[in-house]
Amino acid sequence: MDSKTRITLMPLVVMRCINPITGYMIDPVSCTGDDLTFVRDGMNAAFQMADNAFQETQGSLHEKTLELIRWLLPKHTIDKYTSGQMQDGVADINEAGIPFAGKNVHFTTESMPINWILEVFGGIISMRNEVSDERRMNTMDVKVFCNTDRYKKRDDNLWWDEDIEEVMTGGDEDTPVTESPGARCYAKVNQIPTVMFTSEGPDYDLITICPPFLAIAKKRKWKLSDGFGRSFLAKVASYMNLPTLYSKLKFSPIDLMSLFEKTLVHELTHTQAGGDKDDVEGFDSYGWKNCRRIAQYPEDKVVEEGQATNNADTFALFASAISLRLKSPPLYVKQDGKVTSKYETPSPNG
Repeated sequence: MDSKTRITLMPLVVMRCINPITGYMIDPVSCTGDDLTFVRDGMNAAFQMADNAFQETQGSLHEKTLELIRWLLPKHTIDKYTSGQMQDGVADINEAGIPFAGKNVHFTTESMPINWILEVFGGIISMRNEVSDERRMNTMDVKVFCNTDRYKKRDDNLWWDEDIEEVMTGGDEDTPVTESPGARCYAKVNQIPTVMFTSEGPDYDLITICPPFLAIAKKRKWKLSDGFGRSFLAKVASYMNLPTLYSKLKFSPIDLMSLFEKTLVHELTHTQAGGDKDDVEGFDSYGWKNCRRIAQYPEDKVVEEGQATNNADTFALFASAISLRLKSPPLYVKQDGKVTSKYETPSPNG
């Protein structure tokens, strides 16, 4: 960055330090009309889903909540937790200054499985307030976009993000990308497109909703909080350039419930406030079956970055399953990812 740019940006930096508001913003340029309304409803539903998970993981836990924890969090850690092998201790999770639901929370390692959940969802719901002035946002906030039009190719063939005013770089954060970051939203032969993606900006995180997915989600047949049947599964398979049979084998019913807001929760876990979670095995990190598989890894086979506790979809599915149980009438997720209205007493062995 040259000195002229530094001088130009200094007043903006100062302005951002005045009365910052923790929250989220929907981009008014890319999200208009029905898109704006739908995305705002989706964000509200996503924050409610996160709040459900946060509230249901405090105090005396419902046996179905404990069952989900056993299914989705690392088995070797749960085994230690339930057998009392964990060492006592206190950790201040607010060292980074993250306001978890407006509270300062101290956790003991003895209750670590609960801490992971509270940390993620407490951070997410701290962004629940919608703001309209991005100058008052900070690095713990997020801005949501409804398309990829902000990416522009410059004369030097570099891709420029007009919102954050930066050249787009690859995973090493040094090498400029040669293809538009928005290209990932559109299927190519033998490739799987993205439905949403999250990126880190200098002043706030950014969630981009891919236009093809937004168009599918907006259709009344597949409105918010609906269950999705085989016809939707086929539609998603077609959009994602996957054989329908493959998608049937790969995904479980819970994966398609409340799909839009659950995907937003997934993206919110990628933000700094939401725990900066990852897709620990790329595409093979998505879905109930994969999350269950990752949770079963023995302690000596994983590093911290590859555990279920660092996997975004693990937390999104947890929040979705909790929210389904709180519906009226309630729905319950089974161990195989199927959804039922019948209450089944959890097995003591998980």
